[in-house]
Amino acid sequence: MDQGLKASNLDAWPSWTLGVGRLGWIADQGRHVASSEWTGR
Repeated sequence: MDQGLKASNLDAWPSWTLGVGRLGWIADQGRHVASSEWTGR
């Protein structure tokens, strides 16, 4: 059921929105990795 909702939502979104969201997610992941490296040291 969740997957169906997600699929319909993705279909409704314009591609540029998905691109921006993906970039934001990648940036967030990078920030998370950087912060974990800082705390590791």
